[in-house]
Amino acid sequence: MCTGLTLRTNDGSQFLARTMDFGFQLDGKPIAIPQNYEWCSHLGAKQISKYAFLGTGKKLEEYFFADGINEKGMAIAELYYPDEAEYSLDLVENKLNLAPYEFIMWVLGEIGSIEELKARISEINLVSAQISLLGIVPPLHFMLTDRTGQNVVVETNSQKLTIKDNPVGVMTNSPELEWHLKNLNNYIALQPKNYANKKLADLTTRPFGQGSGTMGLPGGFTSPERFVRTVFIKEYIEQ
Repeated sequence: MCTGLTLRTNDGSQFLARTMDFGFQLDGKPIAIPQNYEWCSHLGAKQISKYAFLGTGKKLEEYFFADGINEKGMAIAELYYPDEAEYSLDLVENKLNLAPYEFIMWVLGEIGSIEELKARISEINLVSAQISLLGIVPPLHFMLTDRTGQNVVVETNSQKLTIKDNPVGVMTNSPELEWHLKNLNNYIALQPKNYANKKLADLTTRPFGQGSGTMGLPGGFTSPERFVRTVFIKEYIEQ
């Protein structure tokens, strides 16, 4: 049950924040990876990280990261994506075959911008591989941003990685990004100010105090509800 968002401040700084609401305590720690760090993927591929990066994670066979940022300002977080994530069942020749939870290590160590990611995403094949911490293949999708303020979501569609521009800079869990964006059309009446009085025949109706513009804002903790609520709060928060 994770929620992530990006914000751009008045001075042009860009950052990504997220909650980590998992079924048990992951006990993540701050981990700093230096330039030229050599690591080996679950599937045997050896990598050398070009960039230094910092993130939240823990040591398994190799380091596992839930999120992080590198020296170029590229930031990424993984969020649970149940019943939607679909990975390749086979290794693909001439591609870098990674377990889903290793995608963050590759991005932070190798990619300096969203534009570079778009140019190189075809190099990666995410393979259905279990993580020892959970004993399952983790269903994941990823939200990313860089210093320019670009926002994207990376999801697996038909066993292929797809980069999707994210115009609202918010992500939660399932379903896919397109569904969440379309669902916002159901909340077009939300507004930060109170509704005006309205005449109905000989009766004048009035709001019950403050907050009438938020009537209909979902208050639950499902993924769609958290997505709508976070988009609304982000849109009207004071910078």
